[in-house]
Amino acid sequence: MSSKIKWKGEISDKFPIQQGVREGGVLSTHIFKVYINNVLNELMKSRVEMKIGNIYTGTPTCADDIALLSDYIEELQIMLNTVLRNAKQDRVTIHPTKTNAVIINKGKTVRKNLQWNLGTTCITPTNQTKHLDQVEIGKPHQIWQSIGSSVTEVKRSINHYRIATGTYLLQTNIAKFSNNKETATCPLCGLEEEDMIHMLTSCMLLHDVRKTYLLRLKNIIIGYIGLRQ
Repeated sequence: MSSKIKWKGEISDKFPIQQGVREGGVLSTHIFKVYINNVLNELMKSRVEMKIGNIYTGTPTCADDIALLSDYIEELQIMLNTVLRNAKQDRVTIHPTKTNAVIINKGKTVRKNLQWNLGTTCITPTNQTKHLDQVEIGKPHQIWQSIGSSVTEVKRSINHYRIATGTYLLQTNIAKFSNNKETATCPLCGLEEEDMIHMLTSCMLLHDVRKTYLLRLKNIIIGYIGLRQ
């Protein structure tokens, strides 16, 4: 695998990537998950776990970002030990200053002077989540509060959330990440580049779906204006 660097309009010569994955690559997050899948599997099979029903939810992961969720202080330390041991085996470095502990307290008494150890690094609870500055800890996004409990609705809402947060992968993103080897044209209508504006407002094949929601949105806005007057 090789890569190039683009700087001020100039592109460098190719150079081999001997470790890691391509920055911004479409498959990079998935490839990295395969690489660290051993630690995720070990945590899932352990008895220190958090579940929703029978679905394991203790280690939500995106690329090289992983969250360890637990109801118990001791279990969280076990999870940290497991991650550190696997990181050493896989030659992965855990950034000490990006590792935070956040307490989500729901009326329970929280013990004072809490701390966990990640090797030689001491981790204490904090309210400052520098690398999660757009996330309100303990407060679900409105999208998750408005859905039902069926599997279909949950899966559909994942795409809704990605659209709302700007993380939905469109053809313009795919074209950019592939250095224009892939087309940016909308795969549905084939008429324009598929960006967020096109998908939400002008793609002809999404007209019927869009019409239903826009009509509901229009009625809500008209009702709100009427109440204000």
